[in-house]
Order: sequence, then C-alpha cells, then structure tokens
Amino acid sequence: MSPEDIARRECARLETWSDVDQRSIVVDPLKGGMSNSMFVCRSAGNMAVVRFFGQMGGLIDRNEEVQVFLEMSRRRLGPACLGMIYSDEQQPSPPASGKAESEGRPAALPIGRIEEFLQGWRTLEPSDYRDDVMIGTIVTNMKKWHQTQVQSVTCKPRILQDLRRMLRKIASNDGEVFEKLASLGYEGKADVVGQATKFVEEYASMTLREEELGFCHNDLQYGNVMVKESTKELTFIDFEYSGYNPIYYDMANFWCEMAADYTEGVYGCGFHQPLGPEGFPSEETQRATVRRYLSAGGEKPSEQEIERWRMQALRWVTASHLFWGLWGLLQAENVSKPFEEGEFNYVLYAENRLSAFQRDWGLAGQ
Repeated sequence: MSPEDIARRECARLETWSDVDQRSIVVDPLKGGMSNSMFVCRSAGNMAVVRFFGQMGGLIDRNEEVQVFLEMSRRRLGPACLGMIYSDEQQPSPPASGKAESEGRPAALPIGRIEEFLQGWRTLEPSDYRDDVMIGTIVTNMKKWHQTQVQSVTCKPRILQDLRRMLRKIASNDGEVFEKLASLGYEGKADVVGQATKFVEEYASMTLREEELGFCHNDLQYGNVMVKESTKELTFIDFEYSGYNPIYYDMANFWCEMAADYTEGVYGCGFHQPLGPEGFPSEETQRATVRRYLSAGGEKPSEQEIERWRMQALRWVTASHLFWGLWGLLQAENVSKPFEEGEFNYVLYAENRLSAFQRDWGLAGQ
C-alpha cells in the first residue's frame, strides 16, 4: 500500500471524518520535511496533515517525541494531534481502564501521525528570517518555550547526549562511514571525530545555572515556524529534536539558521559556501535578538547583560555546527548514489557545517 493510500485510510478512520468516502480524499505531497514524508489530505471541508516518520538511525527516541508532541499540543504550543498511525502488524489494543492514548505511552511504536492542518497559516520563508519584526516574534516564542515545564523528558542537556550518541555510531564503523562518504564526494577530514570528542568533554564540564537550562526546540529553521497571516501569531512545528538544553544553544542554532536557504536548487545544501560572515547575523542583529528575548516578559536588560548573554550564545554556535555536521554524515550514510542536482546534498551540508565547526574550534585555540 502506498503512503498516499495509507494516508487516505487513516484519515477516513478519524471520528470527525466518519461521513467521508475514503475514495474522495485528495492527497497531495507537502514540501518542507527534510527527514519525514508529509502529505495534506482534503475532503468535504476536512483537512489534515499526515506525517510518516523517517528513519533516523537511532538518533530520535520516537516514543519520547510522541509524548512531547502530545504535551505541546495540549498546551497549544503546536498543532493538535488528531491520531497516530501504526503499521498493520503493530495496531495497538484499546487502552486499559478507558484512558486515552495521549494519557500514557502508546502500546506500539507509531510509523506516523495525523496532525491538525493550520488553516490560514503559512510556513516561513528565508526572507522572513531577515525581517526584524518576525525575528523578534520568533525569539519571544522561543523564550515562552524555554519557560515551559515539560514532564515528558528528562531535564538534562540533550545536545551533549546526542553528540555522544552520534560519535559512537560513527566510531563503531571503523572509518567505513568516511570511505562511503568519499565515494559520494566527501572531502572533509576524518579527524573531526577526535576533535568532536574533545569538544564534548570540555562542554560537559561546564556548569549551568538552573535558569540557563530550558525546554528548547533545537531546530528552528524557517520551515519549522508557521505564521497566521491574519494575526501574525507564530507557532513552532516538528519537535523531533526538542528537549532540555542550555537556552543559549537554541539562540545559537537560530542564528545559524538565519544564514540558511533550503529552497530547492539554492546553494545545494542550504547554506552559503562556505558558511561564513556573509550569512551569519551581524553583532548588531545578535544584540537585537538577545535584547528582544530578555525583554519578552517586560524586563529591561542592561547593555552589559545583553552582551554577556550574547557571548554565552556565541559559545554554543560551535555545538550547532558540530551537531548538524554529524547529522549530515549519518544521513548521507544511507544514500546509495551521488546526489543529483535539485536533491538536498547531505554530504555537502556535512562538509559545510563540520568545516565551520573546525574553523570555530580552531579559533578558540583548540
């Protein structure tokens, strides 16, 4: 059964779609998901987004991601969850004691999810990340997230756990990853693993105050932010990498994404070549975003506080480069042939982010 057919079947099973003829459901692909396959389903005034989860090589704890999505949906900090999709072999039994699925962990691992279609909303575009008003609204939402207490996940920095997990996976292949990548055109240095290991060890020794750790989105590229045109209200989507982290990391990663353009055919891998000062926000823009973030609750931060916060965030830019560089390597490992024009080039992306990591780590005196 094709993904489109599964999407039709699952939408037809929704209680609110009970009067809909499955054959009448129109299914169209939805662009924007770099790891997942997404579709929009329409019929008789009903609309929904169907998301099929991609293979993430063990990087994503799917049960945890599901629980985070359900919790953020209940708080109206993201789209509503209309239902989970399971393979035919894994259809869960009805929950005991009459509890809804959202009140406990699913009995089986879902392969996808049906989400609310946000009518009247649009996904942001690269130009929105150069709009001062939009940027200010994004960091205001970011702070709201950071102040949210999420019960579904452990309150420990996720970034270091993820980096260790990826490094173990790469190291376990005894260099085969880099041999495979070389056949796809990778020209980066394999010694990045040793450098990355030292980086993680140093950052793990840092002491964070309680207020410096918050629930972060961790992937605020423009495709994961939506705006309601009529009110300019924003919401974040795609919570696969969300979790507790230093709040500076979320801002640092956002700054990196301000240099990105994932439009098909642009730059080949999403970033200017190489990722450098021409794309990264200026010091003036950095201060403006930090000022807006710190004043989101009505506070009036001093210039000294803004500068201290900005410098802390800059320290975590290197971590963003490393995380997404290793992510690109692991994504490319599953590719069987060289990338063609128009495809997202994970190898080029990994080279770009890892070269930025090595450059910044070198500038730091390592």
